[in-house]
Amino acid sequence: MKKTIILILLLFFCTLGNAQNRIQFVPITDSIPDISLQKFIDTLKVVIKRKDHKKIYKLIDVNILNGFELQSEGIKNFKQIWQPYKKDELWNVLSKILSYGGQYVSNAENRKTKSKNSFVYPYFFDIEIENQQNYFDLYVVDGTNVNMHMDANTDSKRITTLGYEVVKEIDTTEKYKNGWILVQTLDGSYRGYIKNELLYNFIDYRMFISRKKGIWKINILVAGD
Repeated sequence: MKKTIILILLLFFCTLGNAQNRIQFVPITDSIPDISLQKFIDTLKVVIKRKDHKKIYKLIDVNILNGFELQSEGIKNFKQIWQPYKKDELWNVLSKILSYGGQYVSNAENRKTKSKNSFVYPYFFDIEIENQQNYFDLYVVDGTNVNMHMDANTDSKRITTLGYEVVKEIDTTEKYKNGWILVQTLDGSYRGYIKNELLYNFIDYRMFISRKKGIWKINILVAGD
């Protein structure tokens, strides 16, 4: 009997050791210490609000990276992809990206140090999550009171309410069901469906802003990996 109890306790503590802590990525609104960068961001927000397709081009690097395909760089490709003069997709994407807040990009060789010439939105794109290798399956719950349901409809039982929490997609044949995704919290305590539109994937759009010769420009706007 004693051996059985000891074995159960060992299994219990091993499970605790393997479980990940729950994580939240609440939007940050801290002011940016670099006045020139803050001015650039303020200008960008005004351009987005006005949907000013002429001025947005002035904020973009001529060699902007638009994707990971060959020859995807350049402002000409940017115009062809987004067509901001007649479509709202660019303005919606940029608004969403900026809503989370950004941060200086970590140095590739030493992640504890930050570059003073490179900034990324959303800020959590530059944060590594412990024991997590596949970021394709990770999402941030987009909102403060987002319901997780038992099934893929609002009439089903509400399991819990989450706010800006990191959740992991469950590998299932019903990966997307009527616009919902089956996910669970990182510690495995909650599992259920959340509307796709209320989740922001870790490999969704991110924007890098870099300073060259004292001038800030958007030099990367990509999704995927």
